[in-house]
Order: sequence, then C-alpha cells, then structure tokens
Amino acid sequence: MKHQELILRGKHSLVFQDGVVMHLRVHQGDLEVRFDSGKVLMLRNVIDRSETLEDLRVFVVEGRLPRTLLLLGGRQTYLISSQGYAAEQISLFREDGDEEYWSLSIFHGVKESVVLYEGGILVLDDLLAVRFHQKKLFNDKLIEMDERRLKFQRNESIEWYLNLDDGALSA
Repeated sequence: MKHQELILRGKHSLVFQDGVVMHLRVHQGDLEVRFDSGKVLMLRNVIDRSETLEDLRVFVVEGRLPRTLLLLGGRQTYLISSQGYAAEQISLFREDGDEEYWSLSIFHGVKESVVLYEGGILVLDDLLAVRFHQKKLFNDKLIEMDERRLKFQRNESIEWYLNLDDGALSA
C-alpha cells in the first residue's frame, strides 16, 4: 500500500494500477473527477481545507486491488473504482468550523494503513476496506506505533492504546 498527497493547483491525472486514467480538479469548491470514458464524479467535502495549509490538498491511497483508489482529506472519504463510480463513502469525525485544527497523516503497516487525524483513527486493510474507525480527542497525540498497536498520550499524563487487530482500546 502507498499514498501520495496532491496539492490541488490546476489539473491532476492519476492512473489506476489497471491503466485507467482519471483527471482531478477543484470545481466550485468540490473535487471533480473525470474519466477518459466520459464519466464524471463530483466529490463533496473530500478536499482538505485545513487552515494550517497554504493550498488545498487531497490524499490518494492505493491498495492491493488494481481497480480502486481511496481519496481523502476533508470530511468525506471516497473509494473510487476505475469503472467510474464511488464504491464507498466514509464520513470522518470532522465538523465545519474546526478547520483550524485539521491535520492528517497516513502510516502504512504490514497489514493495514492507519489514517490519523485530529478527531479520529481510520484503519484500512490492504483492499482499502475499513477495518475500524475510532474517535479520538483533538489533543490525543500519537507517541508510539508498532505492528500491533498505537500508543497515545493525552494532556501529558494519560496514556492509552489502540489495538490494530480489532480496534480495542486499553489504558
């Protein structure tokens, strides 16, 4: 699994592993996705509008299947098929008005990808299916990660763990 960050200035083209090309651009505040087949998707709320960034961005995550890509960055995440449709939509734990706190990082483990953002933790398998999606507080900081669990610290005194196998929380 791998990912890339796209700074949304002008047009971008992405190639699925199966060779299908899609073209991305910002259109009236949303992400327009055009396929060479003529299909067009308007993806709402997928653009990262964090107030800490100079430019709009979106992340593209590629899994094991050659016909799908995951687009994320804003309040919504979309699993896109090379056949020209959104196979799945996932709502992140984000609200309008909190953009000043938005931050997003992606880590790839042996069996999964971890999307860590200010309000949650989204764990995906290598087919880009959601294994679990867990809320967290904005001030929970990731301090350690291994192949089995994530360790967080809250307010410099409370530590908690998230098991990557099943999403179980522990102190």
